[in-house]
Amino acid sequence: MRATRVASPDQKVSLLMAFRGMAAAAPTRRHLRHWQRVCLYLDSQPFRSVRFPFPADPPVSSRLLRRMQSFKLVRHCHTDCTYRLAVRWRSIFQRLWDGADEEEAVADASPNLLGDPFIVDANVDTMYVSLLAPESEEDEALDKLRLLPAHLNDVCGRLKDQAQAEDKAVETPWHLFDTSLMMYKAGIGTKGDGKGVSWSYLLRNAYVMLRFRKTPLGQLLGSFRLSAECLWTYGPQVALDGVRQLLRQMWNDDEAFYGLTFRLSQLHLCVDVANFAPSPADLDRVLTRSRVKGIHVPSVSDESAEFAVMGTFDDYLSGQPDEWNDLDPAFFADDGDPDAFVADIDDDEEADEGDETPADEEGAAVYLFGPRASGFAFSPGAPLSAAWYNKELEERLSGKSWMRVVRQAGGWTPDMPLFRVELRFMRPVMREMQTYLGKEAGAWLDDPWQAIGHYGDFWGYGVGLPPEHDHAPDVTHRGWMRLTVPSGDSNRSRWPTDPAWEVIQRADFGSYAPPMPLLRKKAVVHNPEAIDAEIYGLLKLRSVIHGHHQKMGIDLLHEALDFLEAMADVDERKGRDYEEEVREKARSLGRGVPMRPSGVLPAKSTSSSAATILPDSLRDR
Repeated sequence: MRATRVASPDQKVSLLMAFRGMAAAAPTRRHLRHWQRVCLYLDSQPFRSVRFPFPADPPVSSRLLRRMQSFKLVRHCHTDCTYRLAVRWRSIFQRLWDGADEEEAVADASPNLLGDPFIVDANVDTMYVSLLAPESEEDEALDKLRLLPAHLNDVCGRLKDQAQAEDKAVETPWHLFDTSLMMYKAGIGTKGDGKGVSWSYLLRNAYVMLRFRKTPLGQLLGSFRLSAECLWTYGPQVALDGVRQLLRQMWNDDEAFYGLTFRLSQLHLCVDVANFAPSPADLDRVLTRSRVKGIHVPSVSDESAEFAVMGTFDDYLSGQPDEWNDLDPAFFADDGDPDAFVADIDDDEEADEGDETPADEEGAAVYLFGPRASGFAFSPGAPLSAAWYNKELEERLSGKSWMRVVRQAGGWTPDMPLFRVELRFMRPVMREMQTYLGKEAGAWLDDPWQAIGHYGDFWGYGVGLPPEHDHAPDVTHRGWMRLTVPSGDSNRSRWPTDPAWEVIQRADFGSYAPPMPLLRKKAVVHNPEAIDAEIYGLLKLRSVIHGHHQKMGIDLLHEALDFLEAMADVDERKGRDYEEEVREKARSLGRGVPMRPSGVLPAKSTSSSAATILPDSLRDR
């Protein structure tokens, strides 16, 4: 490429005028640096072309190629469904480079009268870890390792009986960070609708809450939650090591203890930002990529908001999930578990991430303290949710005086506004991220110790990557939510990111590596045994509905034959071909089907038959 030269303002206007009328906004030089890598890659390929699946290095997506196509750098070839690089791409690219701005303009950003926002502290605020027993085996000796150890069950049982007799929590012989664990008089039952996980024993102190089952549910034998005070005081590494040592002491059986698997099931990451005080009007500038469209959180404009808001904001902060109730088993389930979420058809690349939509349209709960906004809640209860709230006010109301020392160490003073931005990742989100990365590459999404080095990756997925780490801005996921600066563009997804939000994107969770772009992908699971069991259950229901249960000697074969005869009549009436229906279903699931032996056209006529239809005048020729 030729040496860089800076175009004058008049030259920039004339260069950009060449692209007037195009839907795509003119790329900045940050975009063009990535475009150059893509062009050089295409220039080295046969026919200068690329087709799906696209390479990972350099990152390429159909959205990027369509945008490059609008500037004549590539063209789409319909004959083989490829994108081909223009022969004159270097001259086109040079004109774009000369006319481009270095970065996106944010001149419309309103002045910050509070002072420049800065990050006071960043950490994991709450962590849930599941304790999984070994998978069930036919070996009786190994199956005993799946149960709560007998001596631990006996001790917990006696302590629970004592707590019930005294009608209060009683002290146990176990300690964490020199603080005794207390046994509560009741475990945790399922919710009123029968969902959730029931626990036999509940032990806790200010730092940890332990929950055990006598027998595993699937593989789930126990769970523990690390509190905010524990994680902020000791850090996640020391906190996890302390709980692991405590559990080893409680198990008192190395063979059974080392058979346990520690799996991360929920993670709350938070960043406290000084001189950042969003107002309800800022919801117009918040763009989200919420995947949970079915859960509607009322917006401030809803007339029924006073009836629909789920409790106070403090209820949401402390009660999702409530420590006395529990999550649906699916939140603990993994891909191999029978209770795991099942997807029939995977979303495509772009639909999987969802479109950026304004938060006021998507819905967000706003909580007020007097005339000021005390907090915003986005998609509460969903596998991925967020909250922004006045941290100083929350600390005064909750009495968390120990946090003030942490704040002051980060440079905060009481005269500065302080807001917390918190993201809550639950197990379904981690499972989809792992599906995208692969089981081996995404092993850190299971292991709570390995996940410590990837908190920045979680955070980058939630709020987006800062500009200096976003080397492929047309391909990289821009974040589940972000605060923008309005521009004249009617497409809000192209609005530039607010400088205050870029400060939040740069939060440091102690990792020395730049954040890694993450995506999510649902796992497609088809369990033949589960499908057969469902069909069997439906046939039983059919027998009852049709009154066949009144007959003596009914069996599965007769019911299945009756069903087949009924469906054959339906197919004949509707003109359906079962074979073609099956082939179409296979194609919709991405599976190939055998090629048919013949096509639509009639078979070619033979010479003898052709002779019989020739006119007499042509037969002698």
